[in-house]
Amino acid sequence: MKKLICVLILLCMLFGINIVQVFAEQNTIIWQNMKLTQSKYNEIDFDKSGDVTFHTEYNTYNKDVKEIKYIFENHTGMKATYGYDTELEVFVNGKWYEIFLTRCIDDVGIVLEGNGKSEETFQWNLEGYDLPEGKYRIIKQLSDREYGQLGAFGERKYYAEFEIGNTENINDTTTTVMWCGIELQPSKYNEADFDKSGAVTFQTEHNMYAEDIEEITYIFKNQTAKKLKYSYDTELEAFINGKWYEIPRRNDRDDAAISLNFNKKIAGVFRWSVAATDWDIREIDLPKGKYRLIKQVSDSNDSYGEYGFFGKRKYYAEFEIGKSVYTKYSPYGYEKLQKLPKEYKKTTAIRNNDVVLIEGGETENTENIKKFIENVDLGIPTFLRITRYLRNGDIIIIEVEAAKGKYIYRYDSTRAQKNIGIVKREYPYMITDGNNVYLSNWSNWEYKQKYQGEAGEYLFSKANGEYTELAVKQAGTIMKQQSNRNSTEYRVKIREEEYYFSEQKAIEQILKSEKRKGHINAKVINIKWHDNGEFLIKMVSDDKKEEYDIVYKLYEQ
Repeated sequence: MKKLICVLILLCMLFGINIVQVFAEQNTIIWQNMKLTQSKYNEIDFDKSGDVTFHTEYNTYNKDVKEIKYIFENHTGMKATYGYDTELEVFVNGKWYEIFLTRCIDDVGIVLEGNGKSEETFQWNLEGYDLPEGKYRIIKQLSDREYGQLGAFGERKYYAEFEIGNTENINDTTTTVMWCGIELQPSKYNEADFDKSGAVTFQTEHNMYAEDIEEITYIFKNQTAKKLKYSYDTELEAFINGKWYEIPRRNDRDDAAISLNFNKKIAGVFRWSVAATDWDIREIDLPKGKYRLIKQVSDSNDSYGEYGFFGKRKYYAEFEIGKSVYTKYSPYGYEKLQKLPKEYKKTTAIRNNDVVLIEGGETENTENIKKFIENVDLGIPTFLRITRYLRNGDIIIIEVEAAKGKYIYRYDSTRAQKNIGIVKREYPYMITDGNNVYLSNWSNWEYKQKYQGEAGEYLFSKANGEYTELAVKQAGTIMKQQSNRNSTEYRVKIREEEYYFSEQKAIEQILKSEKRKGHINAKVINIKWHDNGEFLIKMVSDDKKEEYDIVYKLYEQ
């Protein structure tokens, strides 16, 4: 029998026939004249949490492919590393088999930053022969090992599947494709149409979003010394069968110019739920795949419509739709507060990308605080979760969501000895005393102290580390901006209605009222805010022997 098998193998080799021979032990095969061993991995050996996604640039390659680009996308705040060393497996007869690679590559650590993306190349042409048609996967390992010790991320395996097929037979004469019931035309742009000088960078906030996503934040960074402009108008293209196709619009959007100041960042939001109406496809989610936003930047003169040295340039920002923690119902990638486990361990909090502050000085993920403040400064909808572990065993979780010009604050004490449940409040401002950062109803620290005494909701301080020290400094800049914008204006929500209060208005109205009452030389010496929508104003006048109080009801004015 063995002689017969050998003869068959020899005949197949002579006539160039691809043969797979399963050995009696059921764990090895002959493939391309090589003896392959069944994969040593099971599905449970690979991380499927969604913390990190791993994929090849394309799903299908031609058999003469020389290199394959693979992409890691980190959806956590944790940093990990990986090496050039790559395993390769082929799918045969319903099982994965390991392909022995003749090379030995140094496992140099390549850093995958928190919430970052990393691309490297697996160079197949080093093996000296073409891959036959079939299904394959490359396997890589990520870890946060340092000095021989693993951290919260640990050591995890990932695989990226791809196929080898005869891509040369794809009909290049096809000019249109069907997408969501719409016929798409090929993109009108070539790579040469986009500015790659680095003068301006354009990217989406995250690399991967879920299919039900409705809003995608994009960020421009102007690295020139010129003041530029871009518009609300955004083009969207889909990458299909190796080509870009334009998703047509029924309506053009207003092309109002937005200033992009020199050496500054600015952000905007592309709303798919709104954009879909332009294409009359409101009810669909973006299907899985690769997309890009296209926008134009220029240094045009509004008065004369002329362009300067910079001229008019196009930029694109790529993103993917697939398995992601960024969904319609968790747009910031965080689990709902109410769904967190009762026993919320430190390792779980770190893995969930919380900022972890342990009483006594230990901190984790504090870079998220700096990113949160930067996003607030950019006007990007953003989110921060801080989990505090106290010496007495209490666990306090604080969440802050900054969106639509306000801060939504949540305080969870359900894991503390003094359990007051989950408290939710809204604040219009973020302020700082130079060491600590708070949420407040007042636009600056001076007025908060002058009229209300105690600070608002405490968030973090300089003492929490290097990143928080930078964040406190930037919070000071934000506070100055909001103070300059609003002066002493105070905004509050009462009975679902928003009201605006200014010190000057209150003083003017009270003094007029006191004058009508006959009080001589009336003066306001203090104002104190009450959460029921009232201001307690302390007065003094020549005809009164001591200070007296007046209640100023904001919502009745």
